[in-house]
Order: sequence, then C-alpha cells, then structure tokens
Amino acid sequence: MKITCTVKQLQGAFASLAPICPSRSPSPVLSHLRLSAKAGAFTLQATDLEVWAQRTWKQDKKDDGGTVDLLLPSASVAGILREMSETSVQIEAKEKGVEIHGDDTYVRLPQVPAVEYPAWPEFKAEGTFQVDAKVLVNALRRVEFSAAREKTRYALNGVLVALSGNTVEWVATDGRRLALVRTESVSAPSGSGKAILGLKMAGLIERTFGEVEGPVSFSFDKRFCRVEG
Repeated sequence: MKITCTVKQLQGAFASLAPICPSRSPSPVLSHLRLSAKAGAFTLQATDLEVWAQRTWKQDKKDDGGTVDLLLPSASVAGILREMSETSVQIEAKEKGVEIHGDDTYVRLPQVPAVEYPAWPEFKAEGTFQVDAKVLVNALRRVEFSAAREKTRYALNGVLVALSGNTVEWVATDGRRLALVRTESVSAPSGSGKAILGLKMAGLIERTFGEVEGPVSFSFDKRFCRVEG
C-alpha cells in the first residue's frame, strides 16, 4: 500500500493535529495520527479521547497503490516533514514498517495496526448553528480567560455555549468572575440547548480557524461539540 502526497498539505495537517496527541498516555496508540487515503482523498485523524479532530483534503495527483490506512507517530513524522525540502512525499506500508520517501529522504518507522486506533464516537446533533469563523474565534478569546483551571471543577473548566433562537451565548466563569459574549447565527439554527466546550478544544478551534474566512458549522449533543469548516 503506497500513496503520494504533497509535503505542504501533509505538513499543515500534522501541524494542526499533532498537538492533540498526549505526550504521555497509558495507551501508546494515542501518540499516533491515523492517515487514510484513497484515489487522492486524504483523511488525517487525532484524538486524546477528550478531543477528536480530523483534517480532510484532496489533490489531483492520485495515489500509487489503492487504499492506505495506517498509524504514524505524530512527533516523529511532524519532525521529518518540517525538515523535508521536497515538494512531494511517498508513504508506503510494508510488513516490517512504514517507509517515508522523498527525493533526498528515506525513513522507516515501526508500524502499529490501524485497527488498534480508537473508534470514532457516534454523534447526533441536538443543536446546530453557523457562525462566522472570525466571530467564533473572537468570542472564545474574549471569554475563556474567565474559565476555571482547577481540574476538580470540571463544569467550570470550559466555555458554556447556549443556543436559543438565533442567539448564541458564550459564557465562562471560575466562580469569582464571569465573561459573556452574545453572537448571532448567520443562518437559521436547528434545535436549541446548552453544551460545555472544553478549553483544549477552544484552543484547537482558535489555531485551526483563526485565519479562515466565512461561516463554520457548530453543533453539539449530550457529550460532544463539533465544529466543521
């Protein structure tokens, strides 16, 4: 199984998702990113079992050998990609490991079976709205400083997102101070309710959507918040 991808696209995907992987974990598989590809369509996934994130992209140059589904150690591969000067990289899964090829690069890494990666959780949205990416990032930056940092106060370790009608409230407090921002959905929302957005997820949203133009979709259920753009 072998694929060819542009280094720039893979670098960007790893740079945004690698920070999610825990440096220490009782489950070594969480230090990996899952890369799957077929006919030029790529998906890269990362999780620490609290935050689940993925990047998808397409390119005109098709893969060299069908479908690929493999795990790559995030820290090692991110470092390799940063040092590559080539425009394209070839990744091949073999019995004895994963090989990364470039014009001037050759690296072999141990292979971990993709079946060991945690299954993506089910998500059934109870509330969905659209918000401009810059408005979303600005709202989070204006309230998250008030959130509690003590791990024993879980309900206060994040940003409360409350959807009512066309209005979205973003609230954070540590019990002593409180910050509130109100925004409007750019399209007719679906459902209503409240959810708590964890600070780690808030930071990921700020890094990922800070330079994005246009609306993104924000949805939530009883367990998760999801942002797509």
